[in-house]
Amino acid sequence: MEFIIVVLIIVGVLISLIPERRSIWFGALSFGWFLAFYTIVFITVTRYLEIEAGSLGDFIAMGFLFLPFLAILLLPIWGTLFLLVSGIRLIQREGFRFTNLLALGLGIALVVYLFFNPFLQVTESNIWLVGFMRVLVAIGIFFAIELVMYFLTTFSNSVHMRRYKFDHIIVLGAGLIGEKVTPLLASRINRGIAIWKKQEKPCYLIMSGGQGADEVISEAEAMKRYAIEQGVPEEWIIMEDQSVNTEQNLQNSYGIIKERYPESNHRAAIVTNYFHIFRAVVLARKMGYKCVGYGARTKLYYSLNAFIRDFIGYVVLTWKKQLLVLVLFLLVINFFTIIEYVNNFVIQAAL
Repeated sequence: MEFIIVVLIIVGVLISLIPERRSIWFGALSFGWFLAFYTIVFITVTRYLEIEAGSLGDFIAMGFLFLPFLAILLLPIWGTLFLLVSGIRLIQREGFRFTNLLALGLGIALVVYLFFNPFLQVTESNIWLVGFMRVLVAIGIFFAIELVMYFLTTFSNSVHMRRYKFDHIIVLGAGLIGEKVTPLLASRINRGIAIWKKQEKPCYLIMSGGQGADEVISEAEAMKRYAIEQGVPEEWIIMEDQSVNTEQNLQNSYGIIKERYPESNHRAAIVTNYFHIFRAVVLARKMGYKCVGYGARTKLYYSLNAFIRDFIGYVVLTWKKQLLVLVLFLLVINFFTIIEYVNNFVIQAAL
């Protein structure tokens, strides 16, 4: 009990030392703090109720206590099933395209690994094969851990315990159907309008999205029309219609803000879908902009595939740090394999 309390305090202090929520470590530490807090609460409740050891109440309490840990242990199984089901539904509803195969492909890869792993008998005499297999498994473990951290940090950046005051709300574009916004884009605009209505004083809505080669009008124009139809006065809407990706969305939108208020330090909200929040706020952070991310609801079968796509985008965005940490991780995981290889090499050289 005392050990858990110490862990809880340490993790809580570490979280408090991270002023920036737009860090992948924020979600991981928050999750660790939650598990420690969860454990303390149930141990305290069990003692307070004086539940006897071995009783039905003790069995139920302990079962409920270990429920989160059981969910984590079973993550590879239910995660694989979830990936397969959502991946198949996405292809059925959105069509067979490469970008729609990420969730299904990852699910199939996990099935192959879980099925064939017990049958893989790697002989210890083949040091190269041992090292190769350990490297592959280690890389998979590395990105699996980071994917969980990415999800937790995205969730942390989606939950706001207090109401913020904004001067600008930036809504990111997401494609059109003719001259109309897609349901995905409409959900973003609706979320932005909801935040706009909750502000104590009126602020500006920046509709950010250029015109693609196959689009009749710019996304910003279509977004503006939709917002006006929803009751937003035109004078409170600003269009940014030159961007073609998320990075340009943010650069151009913040450029507009700086032109309008060159000497002011304005705080902005970035509105996108939940799966896209973290990568958007990380981009804003790299550009030196203060912001808070808000997510619009998306259908679950679509969100999972899109989340994986955005995670890949985040890895590419931070590839230098990724490579450094991955190399260190591989060195630690394969330390004994390296020692064994060097030892065998020395013995063979001596002979």
